[in-house]
Amino acid sequence: MKTAIIGTGITGSVIAREIPDAIVFDKAMKPGGRTSTKQFSNGSQFDIGATYFRDNVRYLKNRQEITFSFIDYLQKNVPDLTIKNLTETPDYFYPSEGMTKVSEELLSKNQLYSEYTLEFITRDQEKKEWKLKFLNGKEFTFDNVVITAPIPQAMSILKNSGIMMIWDDFIKPYGEYRSTLVIAGLWKNVTEETRSEIAGMSNFSILEKNKDSEFMSIESAKYETDFSNIALAIQFSAAFSSRNLERWKNADGSPTDDALKNGAYHFEKFLKRNGIKSLSGKEPDEIQVHKWRYSMPDTSIIDKNSIIDLEDSGYSDYLKLCKEHRLWLAGDWVFGARVPRCALGGVLLSQEIKKTGAL
Repeated sequence: MKTAIIGTGITGSVIAREIPDAIVFDKAMKPGGRTSTKQFSNGSQFDIGATYFRDNVRYLKNRQEITFSFIDYLQKNVPDLTIKNLTETPDYFYPSEGMTKVSEELLSKNQLYSEYTLEFITRDQEKKEWKLKFLNGKEFTFDNVVITAPIPQAMSILKNSGIMMIWDDFIKPYGEYRSTLVIAGLWKNVTEETRSEIAGMSNFSILEKNKDSEFMSIESAKYETDFSNIALAIQFSAAFSSRNLERWKNADGSPTDDALKNGAYHFEKFLKRNGIKSLSGKEPDEIQVHKWRYSMPDTSIIDKNSIIDLEDSGYSDYLKLCKEHRLWLAGDWVFGARVPRCALGGVLLSQEIKKTGAL
């Protein structure tokens, strides 16, 4: 039986690794989903979604507590992937070549179709097959379909499926998402004074929940051997992002005037606060922006801060619904918006898919 996977974030990539015959589709040019890495013109990198992750996740199976290590999983399955830990917080990890590299490595055994946007799916009840229709006009038929898109996008795909209402009733509590706006600036070929000021910082990543500039990170501290170029990325709060979502990015992907104005203010604020006087008042040489309309769900079947109980009634009902139609809606709304929890979800869901005779 054939399996299709829609989406190449952590969940989709792990499921693909576990089912190497699965065919994977993604609307973007490169894999990664909400764990994507972008580049400036000189090759300097910055992450626009999850920028690092913690390792272990605890879950209960048959009332026995088990620890899942995402680091161990990666070392076993993609041993050439280099994982580092943040200098200032050693229990946080990131891939040395960017978060996107995780998905690229996990997907290396699968057939991947990039820039394929799924428009809708329909069900052949007699053959019990799913027909997938993409915006480029291509059509494919599969026995199992895994959709890892955020719930609002997944429900749009199901509009012609014949089972939209069944899923709609189940996922109503999990359909609300926060938005996140991102801006990143690059200062090229900085002076020795700037390098010294950056090197003297105690923390290269700063999280301030509920502040407009909620997360700020010197991304070049992760991805460059020296500080000759400084890449600073800022992710904004849900409230700020909601207010500015439609005036952040032009149709060609360039930043709007509003985005540039806000970026200038928050860049300067960060530089002054951290004693980087040599860059104060200097505009970045390059600026890129991104907007996540659905960056993470407000709630999940199992709360992201709790131990995962595989006998939880909500999770059991979820699996029953997936198996009934061989349609698997997956992602961070199941176990919660944490990278290792999404990875564990991918491993467990792939096991359930195999049980149905998918392989």
